[in-house]
This record gives sequence, structure tokens and C-alpha cells, in this order.
Amino acid sequence: MKTNTEMKKQKATRDIHAVMDAVSRATDVSVEKMLKPGRCVLRVVDARAIAIYLCSRRRVKGVDIAEAFGRSSPCVTHSCAKVEDRLLIRDKATASVVQKSEALLN
Repeated sequence: MKTNTEMKKQKATRDIHAVMDAVSRATDVSVEKMLKPGRCVLRVVDARAIAIYLCSRRRVKGVDIAEAFGRSSPCVTHSCAKVEDRLLIRDKATASVVQKSEALLN
């Protein structure tokens, strides 16, 4: 029998993969490119940041998000803040990708 912690970890993993797939479809950036280590083209960086942001909105722990994306916890925090800032200034491109991704998740 699985422990509560193991069940939460599995749910987090499912949520993360669902978000990755949705953002990938909304942006035409492959999941593989989002997971690629190091710095990438701006389009890939933005897609990854939106995916990280959406994972956090689904109440996935930052540590789990960081692990799944191969990033550090501060990187997760920075990505979330970056997307939130863009949404606050009503950046249409970011808002559009967030909306498309959320629609694909529902």
C-alpha cells in the first residue's frame, strides 16, 4: 500500500506532465526543449516559465517542480514571478498562452 506522501508525489508528477503537455501544445515548443538544461532561445524559456507558473497554480510544491524541470527552487520562484509580472502588465502573448494552456488542462 502506498503512503500518503507517495500518492501526493504521484499526483504532482501527473499534474506536472499534464501542464508540460498543455503548454507544449499551446506554444509549439516540445517538452524535450523545455526540459533541456542550460539557457535556450527566448521562446523556449518563456514556455518553460509559463509551465512552471501553471504547475505552481495547481499547488504542486516548488521542490517537485524544480526536480521535474531540472532546475533549482530559486529558478522556479523567479519563473513564477516573471509570469505573474507579465500578467499584471497585461502582456497579451503571455496571457494568451496561459489561457490556451489552462483550457487544454480542463
